[in-house]
Order: sequence, then C-alpha cells, then structure tokens
Amino acid sequence: MKGFRTAVCAVAMVIVWGCGGSEPTPEPEPAPATEVTDACAPVGDIQFICDLISPEDLAVIPDSEWLIASGNQEGGMLHLVNIRDKSTSVLYPNTQLREQLDATAYPTCPGPMDPAEGAEFRAHGLYLKPGDARVHAV
Repeated sequence: MKGFRTAVCAVAMVIVWGCGGSEPTPEPEPAPATEVTDACAPVGDIQFICDLISPEDLAVIPDSEWLIASGNQEGGMLHLVNIRDKSTSVLYPNTQLREQLDATAYPTCPGPMDPAEGAEFRAHGLYLKPGDARVHAV
C-alpha cells in the first residue's frame, strides 16, 4: 500500500508540474514605425550634432567654444566642433592647415602625413595638452 501511495503521489506531482505551467505569453506586437523627417532634430532639451563619422573621443579646447572629435572609422578624421552653434569642420587631415612638428618632443615622428594618405587617416585615442598663448598639442 505504501508503494501504491508513493506511485500515486509521484504521478500526481508529474501531472501538477506538467499541467501547472502557464501558457507562454505572446510577444507584444511592435509599434508601427514612425517616419523620421530629420535625424538631427532635437528631442526635448537634447540637441544633436550630425555629419560626424563615428565620433569616439572628445577633447575640449580650453577657454573656447570648440572641441575636437576623433573618428576611428573610414572617413572619421579629426573634426572641430563648435559647441555653441553645433557646426563642424574637418580639422585633420586638412591641406589648409599649417602643421608645426615638434621634433624635440616627438623625435621618432616621420613628419607630416603625405596628402595621398589623408583618406586612410583614422584617429583612435585623443588627448589635448593645454599650452601657452592658446597653442595646444594634440
């Protein structure tokens, strides 16, 4: 009789465990997609700066309304960003800039990059060392 009760209890537990589970909850249907008319439009108090490729590192230029943003993807380059009006421009590579190589501080640097290599330039890791007279080292 004891074995029969144990078997009945075991079968009852299997039935309870097997039947006691709830049905899977159906996934909610996704909300319909809304058309984005301007990906750079503000969202509440949040404003976006567009036209940068994968901005990764930011360096604030002291006592100015500018920062430098790097991009570690093809076409990323270094960009100068005006934080007041949200405008951007390519900082490097840029044939209009005058480069000042500090050969004493960087003796192993081979010098300015060949303009033909400009499209290959990618910046990963960025540091701005404040200097005197508004001349800083990046």
